[in-house]
This record gives sequence, C-alpha cells and structure tokens, in this order.
Amino acid sequence: MIQSARLVVFRGLATLIVLLSVASASAAEKKNTLPYNPDFVPLSEYKDWTDINFTSASHPNAAKPLKERYLTIYSGRTSGVYFTVASALCSALRIHFEQHRIHCVALRSQGSSDNRRLMRQGRAQVVIMQSDLSYLAASGKEDIPGARSVMSLYGEMGLLVTRARAGIDTAADLRGKRINLGPDGTIGQELFLDYLSASGIRPVDLARRDRVSVESSPQGLCSGYIDAFAVWSGHPSPLVTEAVGRCEAKVLGLSGPGMEEILRLHPEFSRLSLASNTYPGQDKPLETYGIRAAVLAYEPLDPTIVYWLVRAAVENIDLLRTQHPALQSLNVQEMVSTGNYLPFHPGALRYWREIGLLQPQLKN
Repeated sequence: MIQSARLVVFRGLATLIVLLSVASASAAEKKNTLPYNPDFVPLSEYKDWTDINFTSASHPNAAKPLKERYLTIYSGRTSGVYFTVASALCSALRIHFEQHRIHCVALRSQGSSDNRRLMRQGRAQVVIMQSDLSYLAASGKEDIPGARSVMSLYGEMGLLVTRARAGIDTAADLRGKRINLGPDGTIGQELFLDYLSASGIRPVDLARRDRVSVESSPQGLCSGYIDAFAVWSGHPSPLVTEAVGRCEAKVLGLSGPGMEEILRLHPEFSRLSLASNTYPGQDKPLETYGIRAAVLAYEPLDPTIVYWLVRAAVENIDLLRTQHPALQSLNVQEMVSTGNYLPFHPGALRYWREIGLLQPQLKN
C-alpha cells in the first residue's frame, strides 16, 4: 500500500512538472513570436539583446566595456507636444550617457493611433500614447501585443476651438455647424465622436463633417471654412495657440451633460481644469476632461534601456519641467501611480521598486 501511495505521489509530481514546463514554454514561445524589427536601430542591437548583462549599466567601472545601445521613441507631429516631450526624454538620457552608452532619438509619427500600429508591427521600441489605449488593451478591448507600461507624464485635456463668430458656446451649439473631426482611424476623431454621441449629437446633425489632418484646422477655422475642431493634448497646444493668434478663436472646455456621461461610462477619463490665461483671451479656468500621456515600451526591448529611460526622467525631472509647459506639473508619484494600466516592462519595474514608489496594487 505504501508503494502504491508513493507511485501516486510520483505520478502527481511528474504531471505537475510537465504542466509547468508546458506553461513556461508557452510563455517563452509567445514572447519569441512577437515581431521585433525596430526602425533606425542597428540589427546587432536587437538580435542579441539577451546577451547583455542587465546590471552592467549600474557599474560603470566594470572591467567589461559597456556595449553601445540604441533607443528610438516614436512620438507625434514635429510641431506637437509629443515630439517635444520625446526629445526632452532623450536629452535627460544623454546626461547619463557615460554610464549606460544609450543613444536616444525622438521619431516623428502621426500620434497615438500611428504609434499603436507601429508597436503592433514590432517597429517601435518606446512610444508616447494616450492612456485610454493602454486601458483598452489591459481590458482586452484593444489588441497591442507586447505593449508594457513605463510611466505616465501629464494630463491631456480635451478642448473645443471655435470660430469667434460661429455662435458656439456649448456642445448643443455644434448642431448645424461645419466641424473637422480629424482623419479616419485617429484617436482624436474617436474621442470627438464619442463626445458628440454622449452629448446627443449625431453625425447627421452637423452641417459638414470634415476628416482632414488636425494640423490644417487653424487655417480652416480662420478662413471661415470650418466652425470648430477639438484637440486632446497637453496645453498650451501649438494648434490652439495658432488658431487663437491668427483669428482670435474661442477656446471652450468640454463640460456639460456629454462630459458627465463620458466620465460615468469610462473610468480611464478624469475631470480636469485648464488654468486661466493658458491662452490669450481665456480669462477663466475651463472645466473639461481628459486622459494621461503615457510612455509604453515593447516587451522584447532590453530592460536596461527602459530602466535608464525611467531613471533619467526621474533624476532630471527639474530639467524636464522646463522643456514644455505641459511638463511643468510632473510629479514622480503620479508618473507611476496613474495612467499605467498594462503590466510594467521589467526595466521600469526594476527602477520603480528600487526607489520604493511602486504601490502594491501595481506589482506585476
């Protein structure tokens, strides 16, 4: 009987080992199947990254010379906030260059929707993206394989920019007006359509629905071709500043029933306030809502690179605050505790735990 019992235990342990091996193999296979061909990075950098000593960057006096590494950050339009912020992150990283030997460059893109596509294709190492996309990915409603949280940066507020004589003071006044929704497939268009729907406005209620680049919106507004456009961005935004400067456009918050409905249905959004005098003629704070601008890294990216990206941002936060008004309110605690819905990349996880800021509910 004892021998029979031992046989049962042995078989159970053997079965458990097999199951664990299968699970481990499946996880490794999933990671290995992620495409990884990052743009503008030498082939040797990403084909043998697992051979890099993870801790070597922390010991610049080690006998083994540090390997040259490369990081590209996909951002947004060169005239937009994302590109400025990505460039600022690279500048902070260069301060520690002799310790990590990481070459960093900001790359132009069309923004969040484009960065989502680039990461899906394995062409992006790090991207700046609106946090609602990572929330949808974490909840299984958005497919971005390999996307991992790094840190969040600042709030992106939604604002409505209108022609001064268009007679638009609330969302209800958009009925019968000519609106630029932004290009199809962009996050900006999705957010604007969601807001209109929550406000009880159907696309057919608009006099015209343009779907052209948001960069052309100030020109369209000031020429009288459109009556309004919306922007979700860090502020002040160059697009809004241009429209206000060229034709004294009016800036409105997205407050009202539509905003309340959005906040009720979408926990990834939060109530925000734009400080008075952010734009000329805006003498009162504007109530609105928005999301966070977040940094995401692709899972196969060398953890040492991500570690130093976060470390450089935190240790040089005073420098970052001077690079753009949207970064003035950077808060280290909020960078880790808000807007990060996906599991953290191992490199980011390491740094946040090192400085003791990773909250228990965020541990991976």
